[in-house]
Amino acid sequence: MRWVHAMLIPRAQAVPEHDAHWERTLALIEETVFQREDLFAVEGIQSAASGANETILLGRLENGLQHFHTAIEDAPARRD
Repeated sequence: MRWVHAMLIPRAQAVPEHDAHWERTLALIEETVFQREDLFAVEGIQSAASGANETILLGRLENGLQHFHTAIEDAPARRD
């Protein structure tokens, strides 16, 4: 598998003197959040297709996923 990570930062802080800070930040995200949390969640999501999981707990920072699931749940009501 291959992952491509990108990090958006404020334009004013995208200067060479802040490079080390952003490299440490991305490494922290990669080594902790992504490797320890996101990959664990992906495995759970994949097993959900089998009916193994009845619920999935989304964190406060997972706004995109929350909106997505709300839209999916509301879609049948909008078709009528």
